[in-house]
Amino acid sequence: MNPEQTRSASGPSEFDQNYAWGRPPATYLAERQIVRLVIMRSRLDDRHLLRNRAPGSESAEPAL
Repeated sequence: MNPEQTRSASGPSEFDQNYAWGRPPATYLAERQIVRLVIMRSRLDDRHLLRNRAPGSESAEPAL
């Protein structure tokens, strides 16, 4: 085994970067993961709206 490979594997990686808050998801997520995240957020928002609607409001569920 190459000694340089073992050294780089045991120490910090040269490819790692410090995390920065506020980066757009496209910089660290694949397109498919972004789509799944948007769908999940939409479903959670719908659930939140249903649970927190005013009493006496329309009882029918919104169309999906």
